[in-house]
Amino acid sequence: IHMNNVKYLRAFEFGRAAFGIKNGLWRNARVLKAHLLISAQVVRYRRPVTLFQAFEIHSKVVHWEDRDIFIEQQMITVNDNFVRAVCLVKMTLVDGTLNDLLASLDVDPSSKPTPVPRDIQLFIDYNRASSARLNAQRDKLQNTKRSD
Repeated sequence: IHMNNVKYLRAFEFGRAAFGIKNGLWRNARVLKAHLLISAQVVRYRRPVTLFQAFEIHSKVVHWEDRDIFIEQQMITVNDNFVRAVCLVKMTLVDGTLNDLLASLDVDPSSKPTPVPRDIQLFIDYNRASSARLNAQRDKLQNTKRSD
């Protein structure tokens, strides 16, 4: 018996919560009256986690730009240190500036990790392409409704 895919998402969510509490991200965003919303995420399942198999969630910020912070999370089983799943998350800052939030965490906004890992760049590119396609679809529908 292995863990259901939805439970991976739940474990990653708890991991992000703990990560944000530990590094002050959530507290500082609240003080700045800013909100971080998940605007995209993708999970890669590599091997199943079986019933009662212990694992850890490792989270790290891998990139930021504009209003977005990109977090990579790895689900690693304790007995063999194998990365069972990877989650990439794009969190978008609403009602605040990323520079202010980073400065509140004593992070220089210009010091972002470089170069951008290839898989992260592909994730960024996918989200941009998806937004462009959906915006074009929306515009087409709006133009159709106007002409009716």
